[in-house]
Formats: sequence, structure tokens, C-alpha cells
Amino acid sequence: AQADSAVVLIQVANYSFRSGGIWYSIDFGKTDKLKDFYISKIISDSILMGIMLIMALYHLGLALINSRKLSSLYFGLFTLVLFTRSLFIGEFISTFFVTLPWEFQLRFDYILVVSSLIFILHFLKSLFNKEYHDNIMVINIGITVIFILLFLYLPTY
Repeated sequence: AQADSAVVLIQVANYSFRSGGIWYSIDFGKTDKLKDFYISKIISDSILMGIMLIMALYHLGLALINSRKLSSLYFGLFTLVLFTRSLFIGEFISTFFVTLPWEFQLRFDYILVVSSLIFILHFLKSLFNKEYHDNIMVINIGITVIFILLFLYLPTY
């Protein structure tokens, strides 16, 4: 009966991040099936990143053509930040390039998420200028800068 079973022992160190550990279920199966699943995940991530990059370049191009309309610039920067986050956080960068240090990835992820708020708020202000007060924008940018500084200098755990 022992020959028909296998023991899988996974040891996870969780000393540098409070929510660390295994986040997803572990897939077992034939190599071909797992490889196909992994490749399909990479392809779908690549398609999504391509769409975001095209949107970013399109809106940044519109901003270059019509520099008076800032909404295209802010939306282009917002989608560029989302593209960058998808590029560095997903499987794409670790598959085709080097593996970045985990702490750098975590800090970079947090900074990109928070900095995207600046661009989306500016985008909304450019569309609805009368409804947005300048004081609220200054407060939002100040809070965002404080969070970015905290993410840079505080420990990740």
C-alpha cells in the first residue's frame, strides 16, 4: 500500500510578510496538462498586458496631439501604471527574465497601486472639473505620497 502513495511536504517560511504562505491551491497532474495550463495563463496575461499597453500608448498619443485635453494624458498614465504592475507582478517577468527579489516586488506592487490613484483622480478631475475641489486633490495627493514613502521605508511585514 505504501508504493501507491506519495507524501508531499511543503515548508513555507512566513517571516517577512504577515499574509505570506501558499495563496493558491497546488495543482497535481501530468506534466503536459500542467504545462498547457501554465502556458495558457501566460498567454492570457500577455494579451491583457498588450491591451493595456495599446490603450496607454493610444491615450498618450492623443495627449500629444491635443495637449489642452489632459484627460487623455491622465488615463494614458493610469493604464501605463496598470500595464507596468501586470508586467512585474504576474508570471510574465519571472518566466522570461530574472526573478526579482520578493521584497522589491511587494513594495513595487504597493507603490504602483497607490500611484495609480493619483492618475485616476486627475483623470476624473479633468472630466468633472466643477465637481472636484482643489483641496480634495491636494489632500489625496498628500496621502498618496505619504503612503509611497511608508512603502519605501517601512519593513514589509
